[in-house]
Amino acid sequence: MIDGEWQMQCEKLAQEEDRLMELRLRLEQLDRDVTTARLCEARHLGDCRARMEQGELEVRRMEQDLILCRGTREDQMLISEELRHQQEILEAERKVHTSPEKCLLPLTNIFTL
Repeated sequence: MIDGEWQMQCEKLAQEEDRLMELRLRLEQLDRDVTTARLCEARHLGDCRARMEQGELEVRRMEQDLILCRGTREDQMLISEELRHQQEILEAERKVHTSPEKCLLPLTNIFTL
């Protein structure tokens, strides 16, 4: 009888060790996923900042063009329209930049073990 209990406990221990190994492997994969997501987000934020800076420079240039415009009223209207469009693009980029969703990889259910 003791041999049977011993055998049963050994099998149970082996199952628990297998489960522990699975959990360790899953944890390693989750660590890699989080690292990848953080790198992606950092890259995205850098790209977004660069686009925002470029957009801000373009808006400033257009504002200067509008101030210095010596052309016709039609030329001024064209520059004004381009400026408005660029400001809309810049505002959209700002919203993306401040969005909480930014560039997180789809990590749904990553904590399901």
